[in-house]
Formats: sequence, structure tokens, C-alpha cells
Amino acid sequence: MNCCGPEISHASEKDCPALAEIDSASKTAAGWGLSDFERELKEPRAVLLAAKPDGKPIGFIAARILPPEVQLLNLAVGPDSERRGIGGKLLAALSEIARSSGCSAMTLEVCETNSAAKSFYLKNGFRVVGLRPKFYNGKDAVLMDLKL
Repeated sequence: MNCCGPEISHASEKDCPALAEIDSASKTAAGWGLSDFERELKEPRAVLLAAKPDGKPIGFIAARILPPEVQLLNLAVGPDSERRGIGGKLLAALSEIARSSGCSAMTLEVCETNSAAKSFYLKNGFRVVGLRPKFYNGKDAVLMDLKL
């Protein structure tokens, strides 16, 4: 990793196995498998970014551009790379793409028991805007948004 952190770029099909591994190793990710990442790359409104310090992904963010909103679907950083600001860099890169695509807000939902994710999003400017009862296997989803 250089002084400014890893390169953030659009993920490619060859990145999908590494992204699935990162998701699988994360306690806070959405639980996507290889086919989910491959399918996401084919979705015209999808943005799938990867943090790659040496060409190999160590983190990712997945979203859908649905102006005037961008919906954040999944975000994870590999366990060996956590707490280095990579999640924030991925979020900032997505925000830039969303703004240039005409989006004025980013939305997401997170399981009420996922304190690490909720804390990360609050620290990065998101606010809680509602609950979706029993959305995650009987647990509530916390709805959050961020004005861009």
C-alpha cells in the first residue's frame, strides 16, 4: 500500500473469486457468493469497485445507481486489511461516481445486530431514517441514508 492507500477501480470478472473470499471472511458483509459478484458485473446499473494495492482485491463495495439515489448493497474489507481506512476510501469513490451520475443520496439497510457496520456508517455521515421489521431472519433492518 502506498502513502495514499490502495488503488480503487472497477472490479472485473477475474476479481470475482477474490471478492467472494473477502465477503465470506467478513462478519459484516452480505454473504454473497461467486455467482452473486459475477451477476452484479452484468447488471447495467451496478457499480462494483475493488481496492487493489498490488493488483489483488483486499476490499470491495457494490451498489446500484438509481438516480436520485445510489443504493449501497454490500461492502467488505479483508480481515488482514481492516481498520486502515479502506472502507472509507471505497465509500468516497462510490460517492463520487454517484454524484457524477446525478444521485443526491446514498441509502442502505443493515441488520440491527451488526454494530460494527452501523458504527462505520454513522462515523461516515449516514443517519438512521427507519426500520424494516423482521427483514433479516426475524431481525430488524436499520435503514440509513447519506446526503451526497
